[in-house]
Amino acid sequence: MGLDVTPEEIRLFLDETAEKLEELDHGLLALEHNPRDQEAVARVFRAAHTIKGSAGTVGLTSMSELCHLMEDVFDAVRAERIDLSGEEITTLLWGVDTLRGITQVLSENAAAGGELVDDPAAVPADLLAALRRITGAASAGGGARGSGAAGAGQVRATAYGSSFVKPDDDGGEGHENGQLLEVEAVFAADAVMPAVRALQLLLMIEGMGDVVRSEPTPDEIDREEVRDRFWALVRTSVRPQDIEAAMASTPEVAVVRVRPAGGTDGAAERREPVSGAGEAGSGGTPARAGAEPGRAAELGHTIRVDTGILDEIMNLVGELVIDRNRLGQSTATLMQSGEHDELAAGLNEIVAHMARTTQTLQEKIMRARMMPIDTLFKKFPRMVRDLAHKSGKEVELIVDGQDTEIDRSVIEVIGDPLIHLIRNAIDHGIEEPEARQAAGKPPVGRVLLRAEHQESHIVITVADDGRGIDLEQVRRSAVTRGLISEGQAARLGEQEVLDLIFLPGLSTTEQVTEVSGRGVGMDVVRRNIERINGTITVETEAGGGTAWVIRLPLSLATLRGLLVEAAGQLWALPIATITEIRQVSARDLHSVMGRPAMVVRGRVVPVWTLAEAMGLPDMSNDGPQAGGAAAGAGAGSPGGYIVLCQVSNHLVGLAVDRLFGEQEVVIKSLGQYLGEIPGLSGATILGDGTIALIVDIAHLAQVLSRQAGRKVAESVG
Repeated sequence: MGLDVTPEEIRLFLDETAEKLEELDHGLLALEHNPRDQEAVARVFRAAHTIKGSAGTVGLTSMSELCHLMEDVFDAVRAERIDLSGEEITTLLWGVDTLRGITQVLSENAAAGGELVDDPAAVPADLLAALRRITGAASAGGGARGSGAAGAGQVRATAYGSSFVKPDDDGGEGHENGQLLEVEAVFAADAVMPAVRALQLLLMIEGMGDVVRSEPTPDEIDREEVRDRFWALVRTSVRPQDIEAAMASTPEVAVVRVRPAGGTDGAAERREPVSGAGEAGSGGTPARAGAEPGRAAELGHTIRVDTGILDEIMNLVGELVIDRNRLGQSTATLMQSGEHDELAAGLNEIVAHMARTTQTLQEKIMRARMMPIDTLFKKFPRMVRDLAHKSGKEVELIVDGQDTEIDRSVIEVIGDPLIHLIRNAIDHGIEEPEARQAAGKPPVGRVLLRAEHQESHIVITVADDGRGIDLEQVRRSAVTRGLISEGQAARLGEQEVLDLIFLPGLSTTEQVTEVSGRGVGMDVVRRNIERINGTITVETEAGGGTAWVIRLPLSLATLRGLLVEAAGQLWALPIATITEIRQVSARDLHSVMGRPAMVVRGRVVPVWTLAEAMGLPDMSNDGPQAGGAAAGAGAGSPGGYIVLCQVSNHLVGLAVDRLFGEQEVVIKSLGQYLGEIPGLSGATILGDGTIALIVDIAHLAQVLSRQAGRKVAESVG
């Protein structure tokens, strides 16, 4: 494989390639909207060039050759020799998909402990031929830019030869009369592959001109005798700013400098080196194009951390918080006893300091787990483009709030639901161009994807300006599929009809397509969202479009909960789902179809004891009753409370014995032995060591409301 590539270097190569493929996706979509977008051209050129160089250094010549041909296309666009049409963009996206497929196979092989193995068959010959046709190339190594007629194979010879191999084709421009430049790069302080980066830079410079001398030399690079910088003297006709931009796109490079040389070919004196990342007056360029001032220094202080390690650290911090609470509880007990006052005071100071420290630590770890939601959003423009083309529609995706940060664990859960909602918006919502024009709309439909913070939650909206949801069609479909009776369908209000969309098996599409029509999906969407204590609501307007609003917690590691007692057990109810708490007496409760209920602002709300709702034996004599008996574990007495909880359009009252106040709790999984228990989302350990069960209000509210609805429907129907 040339260099002795370690598993860590393989992982880094795969991670960086994935990032560059995302850049190619976004850049190509930008070029489809504006073929003359030079910034997008430069971005895709650098991305393809980086992948080509990285692939060449680890022996993946097939990937390198494919990227080489894509570079030729981008260079021709940059030189304004061609304009990219929609068909050519599709061909280039085919190339991106091929590269992504190769990296997926390589990733799976690396996970199994294997090495990177080049597979020429993974790159379709039709794809290579299509790319050559775009630039008018007649042979495998031809191209407008010229990085060597031998393509990727030539790259390998250049990389490990004892002397420099000059490019055979330089696009007719030649370098004999070009200017002599000094190029220099400083690697980031935490660079784990300086030899690979030096080789990438050397290959890059060789593709742009004639290298007179370099430090380190090719032999030194081959022996991995590379320190913290790369320097070369090159004669080239390429503009210095283009060289600088290409070098700046190389990973793990903090600063670059390109300047006219001070001597002759044979005796050019090397000037003072770049003194360091971000040093004032160095003239260096940050490694990432578009990086803000001061970012270069920052690059040397960032590292990649496996997300599993962050999860483990978060769990340990949770244990530390629990111990802190227990220590605080013990100290409070000691102080109340009046004994050992001096010891108690000292412990109290320690506990106070420990509380501040653990809170700061918890916040910092939470911050480390946060990531911009753009890491998820950036996959959707390409998906929308492909779906629109397949369905014969014109769709514009508008993305807003992509810098909004959210816990990575939430991102992992919300990905599939968003994919389904966007696919539904295109397949069900957006009309064909002719139908839109007939309705007085522009032919291009719009899908909005927005993220924003609201208090301690993140709200994600997926909206379209399509035809809206036909409520009558939803009713008919639910009846036809046997989900409800005709009598029940006739009595449903608008929100209740919309709620039918989330029932398993319901679909309003008569024809099954590869996108939708099988009656699966929306129930899974809701279940996945509610599994992390989130909610989803839908709003629609006939002919005006549909909006799906998802409300999610910022993190799955902690929860703000109301501690209550019911049936002799402590419970934590998510604060986000609680609308209000009422202290009630028996006269506040009424019997509706044999079910205890109360009237809240003109709305009839069914009431359960929390014990009954969770399927536990009720500790009271009769449970919640109307008209005189105790309303569940004391709810009918002055000490009884009913907690009103709402999820989507479901509102239920839960009768509890006692309230202990609001508290930030660390969520603990119930473990593989208990698994998922309906109505529970986990447990937490309180300061005195007591275990409190965390109630899954989203699931519970739906189940109880449906039970009440069925009871009413049965009695009426």
